[in-house]
Amino acid sequence: EALAGALQSLLLGCLVGPALHFFLDTSRAVSTVMATTLPLLGLFSNCTGAMLPFLVTWAGLDPAVIVGPLMTTLVDTLGLMIYLSVATATLVHGS
Repeated sequence: EALAGALQSLLLGCLVGPALHFFLDTSRAVSTVMATTLPLLGLFSNCTGAMLPFLVTWAGLDPAVIVGPLMTTLVDTLGLMIYLSVATATLVHGS
């Protein structure tokens, strides 16, 4: 499942980056940020989704109750951090 998720997010990044640049006339730097962020976020989400139920069970808690909200919070928060880190590295330090 991790391989399928990684391939899916990599394919999405390879399609969205050029589509933003050529069809929506987005700058090359912003297209690069999006094309880089999508595979990173997909890989993070897949790893988190695979590990979190086991970690919650190991902690002695019920994964059916905790994993959904915790997964959503982690992916949203860290996804934004990944996006802003890639954007900062590309747009500020790359110029």
